[in-house]
This record gives sequence, C-alpha cells and structure tokens, in this order.
Amino acid sequence: MTRQRGLMSLDLFQSIIDDFKKEDVKPAIFFNFSGEPTLNKALPDMIAYAHRHGHSTFVSTNATKLEADLARRMIEAGLTRIALCMDGFSKQAQESYRVN
Repeated sequence: MTRQRGLMSLDLFQSIIDDFKKEDVKPAIFFNFSGEPTLNKALPDMIAYAHRHGHSTFVSTNATKLEADLARRMIEAGLTRIALCMDGFSKQAQESYRVN
C-alpha cells in the first residue's frame, strides 16, 4: 500500500462536515473502508458533530476494540447504524484471522 497511513483529525473531519452546512440534503457519513474506525479516539466526537449537523452515520467495525464505554459513547453521540463484521462463527475461526 502506498497511500499515507494515519487517522483523520477531528478538525479535518469538522471542516469536511462544514462544507455541507448550506446543503438541503446531507450525505450519510460512513466510517469504514480500509481501516478500523474504532481505533480513532475522536470517533464519538465525529459522530456527534455529523449528527448535530443533520447527517446520518454508519460505522463498520470488526469489533475487536469495541468495548462497552465506546459503544455507549457512539450511541449517545447519535450513531444511526453499525455493522459488526465477524470473521468466523467460532472463537477459533475468529482468532485465526484476527490475531491478537
């Protein structure tokens, strides 16, 4: 992979959302694709900012870092939908793919 790796800052995210303030129809905001959104500590704040500005939000996660506090914070922030992506139907199958 040659693209730069990293996590989006809250400031950059807010700037993107602000670009849609004058639009009547707000696009849905999807936190997924080529990375794990729950690794970004700003995720609940991003969800809340998008929600306050009229956007629906969707998170797709492998759930390996999804703990009760983060789940509660995302729900309270206004999360619209979440997909929990499991890689196996047993503990052994899941852990053979999601090592550590």
